[in-house]
Amino acid sequence: MPTAPKRRILILTGAIAAITVTGTLYGAGLKTQRDMQHVHKLKTDAMDREALEGLLRRRERLVGAREEVRRKIGEVGGRGEGRR
Repeated sequence: MPTAPKRRILILTGAIAAITVTGTLYGAGLKTQRDMQHVHKLKTDAMDREALEGLLRRRERLVGAREEVRRKIGEVGGRGEGRR
């Protein structure tokens, strides 16, 4: 049976070891969470860029279609004026 001073040293050593392990695990969890958030942000940014590029391509097609419709309307309007 350890004496009182030895028991105290063992208890303090165990407590310090437990605190160290707990802190290490907690810190590792925080780092993992931060890394996951960073990866999620990178994926989200990439998806946003892809969506924006898709929208810009669609806009170009729509503007082209609008110009085509305007041209056709002009042709039809021009024909109508020629007949009057």
